[in-house]
Amino acid sequence: MGSILCREAYEHAPEAAGADPIHRPFRQGDIRHSHAALSRIRMQLGYHPEVTLTEGITTTFRWYALSGAHEPTEPAPLAV
Repeated sequence: MGSILCREAYEHAPEAAGADPIHRPFRQGDIRHSHAALSRIRMQLGYHPEVTLTEGITTTFRWYALSGAHEPTEPAPLAV
């Protein structure tokens, strides 16, 4: 698989997110391009992904929704 934009990754499994993406202008400090090359890890460790991008995104969204990680929590008390 070649390069994938964030927007394209989202399009692989939009039903997993349950919402449409919100596009906003870039902010200072945003990382516009990031590249992960698997060739070295394949060569040195024999790594090969076992799931497709769509499966991985769907599984991640499902875990996040079921984990409660997105639920607001009580703020920690301030130490004085």
